[in-house]
Amino acid sequence: MSINISYQLTHRLITFIDSNRHREFNWGEHDCCLFIADWIMARGDRADLGDIGADYRGQYTNALGAMRAIKAAGFTDLTALFDALLGPHVPPLLCRRGDVVLIKPELTQEIALGIAGGDGVWALSQNGVVSLPANSIQYGWPLHLASPLVQSHLGGRHG
Repeated sequence: MSINISYQLTHRLITFIDSNRHREFNWGEHDCCLFIADWIMARGDRADLGDIGADYRGQYTNALGAMRAIKAAGFTDLTALFDALLGPHVPPLLCRRGDVVLIKPELTQEIALGIAGGDGVWALSQNGVVSLPANSIQYGWPLHLASPLVQSHLGGRHG
């Protein structure tokens, strides 16, 4: 990645985080999956992915509904869904700033998606975006490695 592209990506990430900093969590409208879908569109370098959240927006209102929507789409869990959308997940050390990551914060059994931020992770809380330590990353999906053939793999549903 050239310095110019890296600078542009960092600027887009900062702008995206700032615009979502105080936006409240809302299942089916602004949850961790849709936060990631919005980020992928805001990045500007993965137009081939389109809006990966299009089939899910407004389709559920709680965690159980989100899981049902994932299962109805043919996936066993969040990891299987994002493996299909972005390619196989990788260990945390292969993730760079701006990549999608699956996190499990300390002191919780919950998992969620976030955005690698260099030395930490940006993730949604009930009251907006928070920063979490990098050791909360379980694995991730480097967006620079995502296959440009994703649309054909998913039957063109997300384009």
